[in-house]
Amino acid sequence: MRTFQDRNFLVWEAYPSAGRHGFSQNPHVIFHCLTQRDVRARSLDLGENEAVAEARLTTASPDELLAMLEEAQEIA
Repeated sequence: MRTFQDRNFLVWEAYPSAGRHGFSQNPHVIFHCLTQRDVRARSLDLGENEAVAEARLTTASPDELLAMLEEAQEIA
């Protein structure tokens, strides 16, 4: 899990989730706003396996995390 700040000074946590039905194929990165609880969580499909997604999330720079957040879709 990683935390970072966006351009509006909101603090987000980002973490990989398992894919469909708990399998490691096609995991998503989930973004959850910690400073404004009414902001909807977002999800980004990385199209990779869980280990690669976790490694990508762990090594991402703050700018890369922000780019992923901006690409992510709100979870309905």
